[in-house]
Amino acid sequence: MTANADGLRRAFVERANALAADAAGQMQQALENAAPLGQTGETRRRTSVTVVAPGSIASPSVMSEARVDTDYASYVEEGTPPHEIRPRGPWPLRFTIPGSGQVVTVIVHHPGITGTHWFANTLAAEWSPALGRALNRV
Repeated sequence: MTANADGLRRAFVERANALAADAAGQMQQALENAAPLGQTGETRRRTSVTVVAPGSIASPSVMSEARVDTDYASYVEEGTPPHEIRPRGPWPLRFTIPGSGQVVTVIVHHPGITGTHWFANTLAAEWSPALGRALNRV
């Protein structure tokens, strides 16, 4: 009886891990498609979904992690209030404004940005459908 239960448990864990990997792959694609491109496309390239804790017989639960590995991801997602930008060293800030040319200054009064919430919205909208599709395939 124990051998049958272990076999069933092992089969369950294998299917749960396959389901998590399939759903993670689908979420990776959905997040990449939804990511704001910006000027460099870095947000899209640095978006990942991985199975970080695959299930085992002792612990059959599975955990996945979705992340955007950029310094500015939280600012794009959540937004920022108006703020000042100052140089980090003794040199001035320098940037180009299209149509106006190069600007050199010691302070920028940034108006802030409204968060896009693309990450949370995509996870909320796509996770259940991804699991459903994965269940149908696994």
